[in-house]
Amino acid sequence: MLKYKKSFLGHKMVSFKPFPVLETTRLILREPNLSDTQAIFKNYSDADIAKWFFNEPYYEPEQAEALILTFRKKHNDASGLTWALVLKTENDLIGSISLDNLKIGESADLEFDLAKKYWGKGLMSEALKAVFEYSFNRLHLQQIRALTYQNNERTVTLLTRLGFNRRGAKGEHDLYVLEHPPRIDCTD
Repeated sequence: MLKYKKSFLGHKMVSFKPFPVLETTRLILREPNLSDTQAIFKNYSDADIAKWFFNEPYYEPEQAEALILTFRKKHNDASGLTWALVLKTENDLIGSISLDNLKIGESADLEFDLAKKYWGKGLMSEALKAVFEYSFNRLHLQQIRALTYQNNERTVTLLTRLGFNRRGAKGEHDLYVLEHPPRIDCTD
């Protein structure tokens, strides 16, 4: 549930307390915590995953811990939300989805990652549908943007399949946008 509070300037500010836990058929999307450090480190130390996010893979767990603290800061100031993707059958963190530059009622930037072992199983599509339903129906976003490398074929295919439209290019990146639909049905 979204809770509103007044800022010192009298503006309405949103609070994500408690954190919005989402559930799909196979996944629980919950707040990342420090006990996830090793799983996040494992994902971001994998060169095939890290190449889409960083100049080089993570080389020490403290980098993952710092990332989790950054997620928390964004939650606390309502500038972003990051969900840890947890597989129900194994209770393992397998990836994450972030909404950054979050402006309630307006827009957000989408980022996501998934452990290589789980690629091609429809898990990210399932998780993103839940995040989109929450984003459009609870946060009242009008658009979600995703910037991806032009040669990241898996992501381009996924974004297109989920209804994103290519809106332009910035260097070696393409910008994809998902506009607010009347209602998202996330059942398969």
